Amino acid sequence: MQFLSPCMLLERVLSVFTWIALLGRPLRASLPLVQRPPSTIHTRDEFARLNANLDKEQLLEKAYVRITKKPETVLVSGGESFELRCEAIGVPPPIISWSISGKPLLMNYDNNIIEKLHNIGHKTIQNGVTATKLRVPCAKKRHQGVYSCHAGNAHESVEANATVAVEGQSRSCSRKSPSSPIITMWSDGRFENSGLAVQLFCRASGMPDTQISWYDEEHRLLNHNSKYEVLENGDLLIRNAQWDDMGGYSCVASNQYGEDRVSTFFYPTEP
Repeated sequence: MQFLSPCMLLERVLSVFTWIALLGRPLRASLPLVQRPPSTIHTRDEFARLNANLDKEQLLEKAYVRITKKPETVLVSGGESFELRCEAIGVPPPIISWSISGKPLLMNYDNNIIEKLHNIGHKTIQNGVTATKLRVPCAKKRHQGVYSCHAGNAHESVEANATVAVEGQSRSCSRKSPSSPIITMWSDGRFENSGLAVQLFCRASGMPDTQISWYDEEHRLLNHNSKYEVLENGDLLIRNAQWDDMGGYSCVASNQYGEDRVSTFFYPTEP
């Protein structure tokens, strides 16, 4: 594998930022299955190599991924809602996607790349727990099958499966009606060395557009604080994390129809 210098890494990442902006947000579960053209697959490969080179330079621990909470089998009546959950721990923090019977359903591509770029030249822990939920508001026969939770980083990938069965006749389901947001993937916990940047995941979907807000455990809004940055995909970037930054953080996804919120805990360690 070719090793890239920090300057080359920065040049390379500029070429993939457009792709991140276009494909980095999770897709709604109600959308058609994603068909990825060869050019997209090529760009993903370049992105994976960039991540691997950054990790080769930075990681203090061996990379791994392990699922800590598997989705559970569901039996649901037609027209009712159901939700699947999954969690994974890893170094670097895993991203999680879903498929049904082998077909992509809810995809996440971008990981903690912004954090890695901020930490060029430093050794990092990048230990984190990532959680996800997949919610189907109105079950139909086409929603039954084997659902797979795919957790991975640039080094490893693992999966866990659960079966969903839909019984009875489906009630009428509204089509593309406005809905409150759903946070589909988030950081449940993160560890990183003091003095470095850390990126907390929060990816959401909703109709109409969703606003992402981050709060600390004192309920202070962080969106307009120079130490923090809410990234385009909803993640929170903490710059120069210190001991005072340890604690709980809340991500709130909202629109005019409602909100969804999750919590995470960040623990800075001594380098």
